[in-house]
Amino acid sequence: MAMEEPIKQILRGLETLYPCCLILVGGSRWRGDYHAKSDLDIYILGGFYAIYKIIKSKKNLTEFKIKWSGLLINIMLVPTFLAEHGWYYVAGESATGKLFTSRRNERVILGNTLKLSGWYFLKSDDAIVPVEKNYWREKGWRQLSYLEDGENVGNKNDWRATWQKIYFEHATDIKFSWPNWLIYNIQFVRQGWLMWLTKNPDKLVLEKMAKIIKRGGLNSAERRTLEVIVFPAIFV
Repeated sequence: MAMEEPIKQILRGLETLYPCCLILVGGSRWRGDYHAKSDLDIYILGGFYAIYKIIKSKKNLTEFKIKWSGLLINIMLVPTFLAEHGWYYVAGESATGKLFTSRRNERVILGNTLKLSGWYFLKSDDAIVPVEKNYWREKGWRQLSYLEDGENVGNKNDWRATWQKIYFEHATDIKFSWPNWLIYNIQFVRQGWLMWLTKNPDKLVLEKMAKIIKRGGLNSAERRTLEVIVFPAIFV
């Protein structure tokens, strides 16, 4: 699928700001399955020190995003080392057509797939417009299919039962991961969320999510919390 010219311009602009980094577009706007309210997901991949310098001088990125205020842009900073090893999954394309896909890390994929699918299903229940509801529902099923190699994962008329079944089947497989623990603590401990220090982050998030899904409702406070902790990205 040909990349839209405005997206190319955004990528090139960021390449000018950060010539030592790899700038990618990913997500639904890259895959082509987006809808009118979809965000534009941009990844900036660089060394740990390069990412640190970008965070320290994020005013440049803020000003850059203002120039493109007509688009809802998510810019995620990802250390290249983590992306290459699949500890932080990234898939996308640069302005010149260079493709990047993280290595498949089964331990990371299991936790992320269950977290993201559950979150997308909950968002589908929240959606009012049918097109948006179907969009999030399909994203949830697509995530679950990663655990089944694309095969049918269950009854699409009852996502709750299917998600809970798959979650409980894999609950004992959700092992502690030092890279995952580090990612969560880098993101949240500086904000005063100390609960991650002594916990398995994926297990903690999924236990909370499983209770919400079993109960059958999502209140506004839970929605705000899950939106932050499901996928700990460094956004700027």
